[in-house]
Amino acid sequence: MRNVVSEDLRNIWERMSRSAAWHCANERACIHGDAARDLNEWGTASEEARLAGEREDLSPETLTNIRWGIWNGAWHTANRIYGNQGDAQQDLDRWTRHWQAVHDDQVLNSALIDDVRWMAWNFAEWASNVRKGSQFWADQGYTRAVCHAGYILQPPSL
Repeated sequence: MRNVVSEDLRNIWERMSRSAAWHCANERACIHGDAARDLNEWGTASEEARLAGEREDLSPETLTNIRWGIWNGAWHTANRIYGNQGDAQQDLDRWTRHWQAVHDDQVLNSALIDDVRWMAWNFAEWASNVRKGSQFWADQGYTRAVCHAGYILQPPSL
């Protein structure tokens, strides 16, 4: 199993995570122009991730599950923070299934997968909390996201 990916792919996954996070946060905050821009960026980054992942011999299934894992985590967070608990639970269930499928593929090691998923999750916490006006929690999310993003390239030694 692989424990690192290229800096290019890591950067694209970060862009996907940020744009999904901001799209969902902006949708829930009714900032639809920004949400549309963020959705377009997410689509562009998703296609770039597919191409970069193929160059790194990642399976289409793994790449698809990472894509939708990032997306469903962003929606779960925005829905939870904005009080849409029913939708939030459905998004969380989908998020769990996609990341479990990435683990089950056994292409990437668990630590790398966890850093990608928690990077995405925490960027979503950051964006939704910024839009909701909870700066303390936004700062916490951003700090954690950046930590996980760094670990994707340079895993901490044990």
